[in-house]
Amino acid sequence: MTVSEAARLVNKSEKTIRRWKNDGVDISNPAALREHSDFMDLRARGAAAAMAFDRPAATSVKGPSFPGDASKALAALDTLESLKAAFQKRLDKAKKIEDELEAGMLAEELNSLTEAHRLLDIVCEGYLV
Repeated sequence: MTVSEAARLVNKSEKTIRRWKNDGVDISNPAALREHSDFMDLRARGAAAAMAFDRPAATSVKGPSFPGDASKALAALDTLESLKAAFQKRLDKAKKIEDELEAGMLAEELNSLTEAHRLLDIVCEGYLV
């Protein structure tokens, strides 16, 4: 597969595909290329979300102070939300192509992410206004 074909396959620029190739990504394998593209998209959204997440951290007036960096906890909550959305999208794709093994694994991961989000949300609600 050429660099331009790979770029069209994952809707990225040829420069990006060349950079990935130099980093060791097998661009001749469409599955590996899509997987790496999805991984990079998750990283980009997570980093962009963390930088854009600009909510002031305030402690509860009556309760104890938050045990740690409140802004990092809120950013982690936002990152979990982004990951849940991405895994849901991948799960929908796996169900659409009737890939039961992939769908099962993604459903388990989505359940774990949902539970982690729920627990962190409870902690944040208890400590932050």
